[in-house]
Amino acid sequence: MADEAFHLERIDPAEGLPRAVLYRLRRAGGAPLYCYEFLHPALAATVALFDREREAFLLALRERAPYAGCYCFPGGFIQAGREDIYEAAARELREETGARVARERLQLVDIRSRPDRDPRDHVIDVGFYAEVDRVEAEALDETSAIRWAKAEEMDSLPLAFDHAELWAHVKRMRLRREDYPDFQRDLENL
Repeated sequence: MADEAFHLERIDPAEGLPRAVLYRLRRAGGAPLYCYEFLHPALAATVALFDREREAFLLALRERAPYAGCYCFPGGFIQAGREDIYEAAARELREETGARVARERLQLVDIRSRPDRDPRDHVIDVGFYAEVDRVEAEALDETSAIRWAKAEEMDSLPLAFDHAELWAHVKRMRLRREDYPDFQRDLENL
């Protein structure tokens, strides 16, 4: 493979590809690889999971940098081209904690996209909320421990990344639901 020949081609605008595509790299006789003018941010999903029986939220203690030793809501990167963001959220929750939640139970809470929210790269994070009656969880992939935190504890916990912002959005959503019980149903019927 190291001896394989590649050919760099400038793209003719008449081909009708998006304007951001400037070049394509083609392996001799192979499919093209495209080079873009604009950088592509990474995409991640995070789940704020509430266990009704415990009356607590599931947190994961990060094992790796960045934020090693800090708590966060379980989540991680989408497998581009293989899953949608809901599938990524459910998979990451399962991989990191063993907790299983059907995609239909995931409610979109927010999208956080500040370029500096993750020190590794520009990562856009889609935040979800789910409630379950009871779920078993344990520390698995990239997680050194889990913690069930009561809502009243959450504000005092230092959370990794911008998960304090996700928590603020989850709190507001939960308050709306308490004040207006048909909120989610009416939102879905818009």
